[in-house]
Amino acid sequence: LFYSIHYFIISTISTYHNFPFSFRKYSYPVFIIITLSFVTQASYSISVKLYAYIYFFATSYLGLILNCSLGCLFYRMLTLIIPSSMFLGVIITIILPFFFTIYGIIKARNITIDKEITIKTPKYTSTQPIKIAHLSDMHLGAVYQTDFVNKVVDIIIKKINPDIVVITGDLVDSSM
Repeated sequence: LFYSIHYFIISTISTYHNFPFSFRKYSYPVFIIITLSFVTQASYSISVKLYAYIYFFATSYLGLILNCSLGCLFYRMLTLIIPSSMFLGVIITIILPFFFTIYGIIKARNITIDKEITIKTPKYTSTQPIKIAHLSDMHLGAVYQTDFVNKVVDIIIKKINPDIVVITGDLVDSSM
């Protein structure tokens, strides 16, 4: 599947932009990156810092590939409506996916409080409101460790000061 996605991206870019890509030459680094990402999952016993860097690189690369494949798919559909343009193609298939990936990496590293919602129900009759903090998809493991948890706890206590903390989604990563 991963190889097919790469082939789709490279064939789209080389077809619509007349780039002299050789997929056979490109496939070796791709397989090395894929292998590194799976090997690190299996061998967490290597240096935790090294594992964290390889894991971060592999997941960032996966995000970039996903964004590029969506860009290529969108560009192929767009060329059914309008004529192919190298300038537009490069922007949609390479530049925008790159910036979306960088934005995703930055967003994932920063902790935000997205919403504050007030819910009124006749089942709760007390005059004191209850503050509930909802945490989701923390993925604690090799990349997000104790310092990240401390940062999350500090932000929650200082900004929200909740009565209840609810954790949903993936709390730990596959490396735990």
